[in-house]
Amino acid sequence: ERAERRMRACSLAEIKSLNTKQELEHCGDLFNRARMDKVILVSSPTHTPRCLRDACDIWTAKQYKIRRFLMASASDTCYSNSTVADVQIVEPPHRGDRDKSLDEHPLHKLLGLFWKENRWRQRIILEGLHDLLGPEIPLH
Repeated sequence: ERAERRMRACSLAEIKSLNTKQELEHCGDLFNRARMDKVILVSSPTHTPRCLRDACDIWTAKQYKIRRFLMASASDTCYSNSTVADVQIVEPPHRGDRDKSLDEHPLHKLLGLFWKENRWRQRIILEGLHDLLGPEIPLH
C-alpha cells in the first residue's frame, strides 16, 4: 500500500504521442521538467529493446540526466501473434572472431535503410530475401 502511494506520487502519464519516438521525446521533457533522473521503461518484450535504444538515443542527444539511470523491464504482454523469441537484435560488428570481410556490408545499416524505403520497395526487398534465405517459410 505504501509502495503504491509512492509510485502514484512520482508517476507521470503522457497521452499525446502517436509513436514510440514521440512518446520518448515528450516523456523526456516531462521527466526533465519534473527533475526526475531515474526512469524504468516498461513495455512488451517484443518492443523493449527498441524502446531502450530509442530512449538512449533521444535522451543522450538532449543531454537529459535520466540517461544516466535508465532501466527497462519487459511486461507480461506481447504484440498480437508474437513472442519474445520473434525479436531480432542486430548490432554493429564488434566481435573479434567475426568475418571482417563482411564489415563492408554492415547489416545494421542496411536494415536502417530498409525502414526508410516505401512499402512497395520493402515488399520487393523482403520477397528477394525470402527467396534467398527462407523459401520453405510461408509468406502469409
